[in-house]
Amino acid sequence: MIWSTQIAAAWEKLGIDVNYVYAPFSVIDPRRTGAPLGRSYADGGFDAYTERYYYDTLTPDPFELFHSSQFPPGGLNYALLNSTTLDKIIDNYDSAVSPQAHAYWITQFEQWMITNLPLAVVYYPLDIIAIDPNMQGFLTRDGSTWDWLFFPHPEEWTVPGKTTGGFAECCPAAPYLPPYSIGYLQSDVFGPTMDTLYQYQGWFNKTLIPDLATDVNISPDGSTWTINLRQGVQWHDGWPFNATDVQFTLDLIMNQTYGSIQQAELTADLGGPQGVEITGPYQITLHLATTYNPVIREFILSTLQIMPWHAYKNLGPADIGVGGTHPANTWEGTYTVTEPNGSLYVAHGPIGTGPWIAMGYDPVKQVFSYQRNHNYWRPTPGNLEYYNLVVITSAAGALAALRSGEIQAMDTSYSIQSLLSTIDPSWGRILKSDSFKWQHVIFNMQNPYFGTGTGTPLGIQDPSRAAEAALDVREALNWAIPRDQIVNQTLRGYGIPGTVPIPYSAAEYNHTLLPDNMYHYDLDQAMAYMQKAGYGYAPAAPPSFMQLYGNYLIAAIAVAVVVIAGLTYVAMRARSKKP
Repeated sequence: MIWSTQIAAAWEKLGIDVNYVYAPFSVIDPRRTGAPLGRSYADGGFDAYTERYYYDTLTPDPFELFHSSQFPPGGLNYALLNSTTLDKIIDNYDSAVSPQAHAYWITQFEQWMITNLPLAVVYYPLDIIAIDPNMQGFLTRDGSTWDWLFFPHPEEWTVPGKTTGGFAECCPAAPYLPPYSIGYLQSDVFGPTMDTLYQYQGWFNKTLIPDLATDVNISPDGSTWTINLRQGVQWHDGWPFNATDVQFTLDLIMNQTYGSIQQAELTADLGGPQGVEITGPYQITLHLATTYNPVIREFILSTLQIMPWHAYKNLGPADIGVGGTHPANTWEGTYTVTEPNGSLYVAHGPIGTGPWIAMGYDPVKQVFSYQRNHNYWRPTPGNLEYYNLVVITSAAGALAALRSGEIQAMDTSYSIQSLLSTIDPSWGRILKSDSFKWQHVIFNMQNPYFGTGTGTPLGIQDPSRAAEAALDVREALNWAIPRDQIVNQTLRGYGIPGTVPIPYSAAEYNHTLLPDNMYHYDLDQAMAYMQKAGYGYAPAAPPSFMQLYGNYLIAAIAVAVVVIAGLTYVAMRARSKKP
């Protein structure tokens, strides 16, 4: 990512040696989830990394990313934050029912973040894509672009003169079953084939509406949920959907041996499989192990895609677990499902209830293929019979495919800001949307320099002040990020300088506490914080003082000047000179 190199250049002015290497998600994810947790980059882990992030729900839920119960591999607390104070704030926020309590505790969370800085939010991006100007139905439901956030909805598209539509994606990586998705890049693949219990009506109207469920009744104390399921829905193989499928899905997610990244959060909510009860063929009852709140409601109802019990019941972790090689997980090859009535069905990927049937992945052409599900339970207005998700690594390549008619739309992971002038209105319509995401640098809180502080000069001199020194280093790195330059030059104004991990346009973002450009680039301020941690500069020499242990930026994919999606890992090394 170009902006990663800008951060690297700014940190070099503090005396930090910076090298950057690009790596795929298959290399990146084991570094933040593999045992033992907290390893340095040199030992196979990470020291810091960047990613574009959003919470699973439209109501921000810091629990999944920052609560100490959510360490990987079953959770998403990759920074390894372990703060009882932060846990209490998040628990109180998650149990808040009144709007006043909800607002109070999310503000406490924001205050904790700017005080302790376990990550540096670089900017809030504005998403920009180009689509076929002749296509109708891309802006679906409430007229918003909400659909970009998780996956496209080609069943809504009408493309004159075509029966096959295409969508460009930069860099998805297996596994592709929903419980193991590490981001929207995988959601783009499986999303069109799956359904959830509820879905959001749209981006402007962020209301949950029924999907595979028809309604949910919650007991007065919030501990028991009775969910009535939609009847008449069929899986892609023609078998009926029912409550057994919901129970199977939730049980699989909570089973640690399958390695779902949602395991820790769902288990915290339900306490385990005992929290899921079938109370009718089309009714499921959930018994919460925690206090009800709207955030949990959104997580369980709107983010967990339901999977078929009858097709997957005999498949183990080696098949459909996080590293599973079964075609349902990889989309490569076929498999035969023996239905409960003895009939056979040949599948080319996952079996879902969604509007599109998986028809496999061609690794040579790098194309995921889909066929319209004419037995889909909900009417859809589009005219496409076939759909392809095409893997194209570069923004220029995606625009070329749009111009030729190979695709009709593209994922938001492409950074096309610098290419907008090349798009002719005859073949490309430019769309802009609030991303509801942020780009951040997460620090490994086990790192001895900016995590525990035990390796800093001050921490070595006085171990009781090690945590103080680590915070000083994080402050220095935060103030040395040229956010204005990144937003105004690299993003060409399509973004806002970052502060905390809450979407800038969310109702929960406290604009009084978090004024725009709160963290402006200030190298003098950064150097002052480094000196507080015990580091110093030679009086008449350029800044050159640290020597921690290497500095590498590793992003996902780079093409010319356009770097597409993914994560950036940082291993810090600096040249040290004590005062």
